[in-house]
Amino acid sequence: MAARGLETMSPKIAIVVGGVSSSTVRVLLVTRGLGGQPPRLFARRPAEAEGMSTPIAPRELCPGPDIAPALRARDVGVFDACVPLPHALMLDACDPHRRLWRSTGTLRPLPASLPSAGRDGITVLLASCTYRWPPYFRSIAAHLDRFPVLGQVPSFALYVGDNVYLDVPPPRLQDAAAVVDRYLDYYLDDGYAALRAQLPSFATFDDHELWNDFPERSVPFSCGSPKTRRPTSHERHDNVSICFSARSIPPRFPAPSMPSASTCRPLSSFVVDTRTDRGAADAPSGRLMPEADLAALEAGARTLEGPGVLVIGQPLWIEPVSHAGPFRGDHNVSHFAAHYARICDALERAPFDVLVLRGDVHYSRLLRIHTRTRRVVHEVTASTLVSIPSLLGSIGHAVGLGAGEPQHSHDLEDTTRPPRAGWSAAYRMGTGCGTCYGLVHFRAAATHRRLPRRPDPCSRRRRILSGTRCVSPCGDGWQPGAPS
Repeated sequence: MAARGLETMSPKIAIVVGGVSSSTVRVLLVTRGLGGQPPRLFARRPAEAEGMSTPIAPRELCPGPDIAPALRARDVGVFDACVPLPHALMLDACDPHRRLWRSTGTLRPLPASLPSAGRDGITVLLASCTYRWPPYFRSIAAHLDRFPVLGQVPSFALYVGDNVYLDVPPPRLQDAAAVVDRYLDYYLDDGYAALRAQLPSFATFDDHELWNDFPERSVPFSCGSPKTRRPTSHERHDNVSICFSARSIPPRFPAPSMPSASTCRPLSSFVVDTRTDRGAADAPSGRLMPEADLAALEAGARTLEGPGVLVIGQPLWIEPVSHAGPFRGDHNVSHFAAHYARICDALERAPFDVLVLRGDVHYSRLLRIHTRTRRVVHEVTASTLVSIPSLLGSIGHAVGLGAGEPQHSHDLEDTTRPPRAGWSAAYRMGTGCGTCYGLVHFRAAATHRRLPRRPDPCSRRRRILSGTRCVSPCGDGWQPGAPS
């Protein structure tokens, strides 16, 4: 596949801020047009001038053998660094001649524990389903620091699946060059780069980083089915994620899955990947993840020392198989009965309540779920950060009419059909806005205050469950901070 004229484009540097702890932050640098030379990276206090910066040597990543030639052909370099974070810092990246500059937002170390009584907590940005639409990226990046919760901007972001749509629209060729080009479309987009440079981030995967309803075959409209064998596509996904996503992907179990799991007490957090090692839906095993990962999740739930946070790509509270009109849609986690039962049992038997943060479904909502043991599970959905085009828009793209514009609204789904016997759910809030993110605030229970009720942007809140749509009041698909 040709390099699509990328060699004629202007040089670029993108900074993607990955995982953060109480002492370090991980950083990914993506460059184009620097002739293979590494960029220069500097750390400085927010108020300091360039002359006060501390230089940091980035390290070039070594991708798989099928990915490296595609990067070289496009004069693209991928570098990373682990930056000490003793206090608030900003990072500056530039080319070797200092003619091209990019900067991050103000990065702060995570606290070792939630602030004590009488002090603020921490705020987390929650987002999923990120279709490439540059105007929305720029809008989100520009508004990100304007909607603090209780006077705070977010400490980090959680991107909970479909962070890159590899299959919307489907690549012309299912080869390494096409996969690399799709990731470069995102990471070298000025708006996306500005968004990912604002906050440290943790991430997990869902299906569209591979293909819709992976590993199943899907209806090839907005999401095309693969033309290659699954192992080839899976290996390609792994190789590209090493280049572009690994700085944000938490370590595999049984290590603590997020730095905040071991440092931000009493919270314990687990980021779960139920997609990339999922078995076929009709297989007898019904596997969502490797056995070692599931066992570690069960052990972590049993030994909670405070409230738990489960970060997962798909909802727990949803029917086993979704439907798109007359077509059979996604297979959800509740379809995989054996593993789903073990996850639910772990939540029921946990010594503390668990908050579930997830994405995937193209609407946002908050549920309060009561288990058979009366354990409470809150499930927060934030989807979509930028919605995919409608079905008609996707068909238009397929016949050469250009990329469809993202949808501005979606229907919320009813919550009256429990996927697990004996459980019940109460709807608290939600929106069908096609472009939104969530803000989740954690603070010590001793300092908890009841927040004033905010006006429901959808109005007639009870009608939402029967299909009322929510269109952004700003007119451009943007609805800040929903739900918060």
